[in-house]
Amino acid sequence: MVLKGISQRADTVNANGRVYPRHILIQKLKDYQKLIDEDRAFGELDHSPEPIVHMKNASHRITEIWMEGNVVWGKVLVLNTPNGNIVKAIIESGGRPGISSRALGDLMESSDGINIVQDNLQLVCWDFVSEPSTPGAF
Repeated sequence: MVLKGISQRADTVNANGRVYPRHILIQKLKDYQKLIDEDRAFGELDHSPEPIVHMKNASHRITEIWMEGNVVWGKVLVLNTPNGNIVKAIIESGGRPGISSRALGDLMESSDGINIVQDNLQLVCWDFVSEPSTPGAF
């Protein structure tokens, strides 16, 4: 099963009160592309609190990621793993799982209380979640 959808939005306040500046996302997507090119861009079902992807929890592999305007799009291959099979069952039942980035880095709070992601952002992965913070990331 291959899925395509919105993965992230630049210059948009998300449900976590964060904004990912476009120029930072462009650079970090280029860095993340190395994992995709090496077939090592895995994600989990639900966010782990840890800054690594645990292979025993892998549900999918990101096969493509690109930007169109301020929208980051992605394609994922859902794996035949226990967690991948849960994702498949959700979709086959008519459900719509969300997708959400897991990342490390600093935030700077603006005068209006918005947290701006800084250029030391490290994208760990995109995980399937029930409530994505990015608007429309299903």
